[in-house]
Amino acid sequence: MRSFLFWGLTFVSIAFVVSTAHAQTSLTIEDSSIRHRVCHTMGNLDRLMHKDSQLASRMSLIERQTQTYLHEMTTQSVQPAEMVVTIPVVFHILYNTAAENISEAQIMSQLDILNEDFRRLNADQDDVWPQAADSQIEFCLASRDPQGNPTDGILRVSTNVSSFGANDAMKFSSQGGSDAWPASDYMNFWVCDLGSNLLGYAQFPGGPSATDGIVCNYTATG
Repeated sequence: MRSFLFWGLTFVSIAFVVSTAHAQTSLTIEDSSIRHRVCHTMGNLDRLMHKDSQLASRMSLIERQTQTYLHEMTTQSVQPAEMVVTIPVVFHILYNTAAENISEAQIMSQLDILNEDFRRLNADQDDVWPQAADSQIEFCLASRDPQGNPTDGILRVSTNVSSFGANDAMKFSSQGGSDAWPASDYMNFWVCDLGSNLLGYAQFPGGPSATDGIVCNYTATG
């Protein structure tokens, strides 16, 4: 089961960065009032590439492993039974004001959107993009923390930081943020004030485990 979770998390990371990169491109055709609200996924990748000379080779290895896995799955004489992989999510809600401490209802609406999109249950689905499919991946709030204690999967952290920007500071308690839970077992989702008109960003597979996950501005969540 752990291997299914690994591939599920890998697929989710790829799906997030592809969709957010598409969003970054599509924003250029919107009206001027929102033109500068951007996704920072590709900018984050550039930053990490400059910091880590081995990142490109790790990303290439993951891509080869993924293609090998997909090939093996499609060429098996007996196809394995369908299995829905459920990924536990931990939301790190970082707030400096009451408005930034978003409600549980807003958090759950974000989970609902993820589940609809990844299971291809979204109301606006069509056949324009034939690659779209039910990924058999679902998301739920984590019910156990890394130590095995019960949790609701929502960490609310008061911070003195009024705006985080896009340098991953929100992912470290030492910088006013919240430390990631193990990326091999959870999907980390940070919600905070990003400032600079940023909507959010994701990290490609192969990046540092301590910063693996999704970041979203508190006004763009849900």
